[in-house]
Amino acid sequence: MVLYAVLIVSGFVGVWFLQFLIDWLIISRIMDEPVKGKLLATIFAYFLASLLYLFARNSFSGFAIYLIGAIVVGYLQYRAALKIEARVADEDVAETFK
Repeated sequence: MVLYAVLIVSGFVGVWFLQFLIDWLIISRIMDEPVKGKLLATIFAYFLASLLYLFARNSFSGFAIYLIGAIVVGYLQYRAALKIEARVADEDVAETFK
């Protein structure tokens, strides 16, 4: 039971770290909408972490291990992207270039 808890927590940390790197290095530079970009980065991070686990352990259980972490990270990033969109919507474009 403790082993599964450790795998779930490490899955969350792994997906969160990969999501941060993918979002920061790739997705934020090509996506205009924060919600779609952050969710896309989370999906990429989930599949990347699962495939790395598959290649390292020769087991498909990585897809289940990283799923809970991907759902939690996806929810957190969705909320963060909504805050970014609200902040951008509140900005006055005329004030930006004064």
